[in-house]
Order: sequence, then C-alpha cells, then structure tokens
Amino acid sequence: MPTIYRRRGSEELRAQYLEAVQRIEAWKETVRKTAMHQVSPDAKVEFISEPNSRVIDRFIFRATVQRGALVHDGWRHVATRRAIEPRVGAPGRPARHILATIGIPENQPGHILNEAGLPETYSAHGEELPVEWMFCDGSLWFSIPSAGTVTGLSEEWEPVTVTDFSALQECWARDSADITRHSDTTPTK
Repeated sequence: MPTIYRRRGSEELRAQYLEAVQRIEAWKETVRKTAMHQVSPDAKVEFISEPNSRVIDRFIFRATVQRGALVHDGWRHVATRRAIEPRVGAPGRPARHILATIGIPENQPGHILNEAGLPETYSAHGEELPVEWMFCDGSLWFSIPSAGTVTGLSEEWEPVTVTDFSALQECWARDSADITRHSDTTPTK
C-alpha cells in the first residue's frame, strides 16, 4: 500500500493553482503563435523543465524539418540541433528582443505547489522520483510507494489513515469537477 499524505484546507491553494494553470496555458499558446508568426512557419516549441521539476525554466524553438527551415529575419536554423535560434550579433537583435518580450512566467503552477510544501520527488532505491498528487474534497493529497521516503515535510502534512485512504479512493473514483489530478511524470510540452 502506498504512503499517502494530506494537507487539509487547500481550497484557496487549488484556486490559485488552477488560475496559474490558465495563465501558463495562455502563455504557452502565445509562445506557439509567436513561433509560427515571428520565428518560422516550420517551428514548434519545446518547453523544458529541470528533471523532476514542475517549473518551466526555458523553451526552445525546434524546426519541424531536418534541413532548410524557413526562418524570419534575425533567426537561423541550426540543423545539427534542429533548433531555431537568434542570429549572432546585430542581425539577431530583433530575435533576441522577441525572446526577452516572451520571457518565462514567474508564478507558475509548480511554484504554487512548491510554496505549499508539496515535495517534487521522493527517494526510492537510490533514485529521486516524482510524486503523484491531487486536489480532492478541499485537500491536497500526494502519494509515494511504500518503499519510498520523503523528507522535510511541514506540520501541515499529515499521514493518511486507512479510513482516510478509503475516502481518497472513493474521491479518486468519482470523476467530478472538484478533482484536479496530476502526476509530475507527465511531460510539459
């Protein structure tokens, strides 16, 4: 049986998280549109986080073709990396300005969860692995396999009893609007 922890009274936290999800999705769409209209019609965007992190820390414009990607002024296609990057020197100034304008959002969903003390990883068999978590019935829950350990939890996190686990299973089985589920193993692309 997995080890489960709960943080009660997380309604406001869930609302903040969902707001941040909407903001980050809108930002991603802006980046995608920028890629298509100001970088290259042959570009897609890869959003990148550090391993086991919930926070996007950079993005790369990737060419969808191996060679000869069409790029707008100020950009170059680096075929060996399938990347579209700003040109070097003065010709790349407009492209660098576009990147600076896009930026990286500061208040991402991962920041909100991290500030709430939700661990990003647990230790098991010498590896750091991402936790699975969800909001349900006004609480934030996370679970780790029985072989896993997590350190540094604040007093807000309480281990779940068998009775609470049954309630969590019922909550999980309901597919209702008050549930937000997530596994940090899902890639952010």
